[in-house]
Amino acid sequence: MRIILAFVLTVYAGLAAAQDGGVMPPFYRGMEKGPTLLAADGAFLQRALQSHDGDAVAAAQSWVGLAWAEINEGDAETAVRRFNQAFLLDPTNPGLAYGLMIATHLRGDDFAVVDGLYEEALAALPPDDQQFAQVDYAQILVMRGEVARAVEILDPYKDDPRAAEILAHINQLNSEAAQ
Repeated sequence: MRIILAFVLTVYAGLAAAQDGGVMPPFYRGMEKGPTLLAADGAFLQRALQSHDGDAVAAAQSWVGLAWAEINEGDAETAVRRFNQAFLLDPTNPGLAYGLMIATHLRGDDFAVVDGLYEEALAALPPDDQQFAQVDYAQILVMRGEVARAVEILDPYKDDPRAAEILAHINQLNSEAAQ
């Protein structure tokens, strides 16, 4: 079953890359899907559902896991593709915009794309999970040089170890700049 699933993923990724010139838009936005890609979507959905006993939510979570693994490997483009595949399986998954925010940032997408996905992530995530998106987005802002905005976002979470680490880094940058 894994060989068949790997084959379907490979074919699907190849068709999608050929269709869109290699860069996959988040949530397939603005992408015209022709008959070939629509057929690949159908084949992908069928195989993914078969491999998860018809449970679309479980299948989507598997693809979300694959997407995060790609982020950890430094392959943001494949991560976007995997999040998009999870979207095909379960468009209501609240973590998709959050994952796509990270993947598109790592891929170097326009700030507007990343910022829009951040807003979507906050709207989709349960309140207890929004902190993860806030802290990660603040880190993205620091990387972009928008330090004041990052501090504003991190302030309510200063007791969070990751937020505290980012704030300490910002303080170090500020003290170095003052010297």
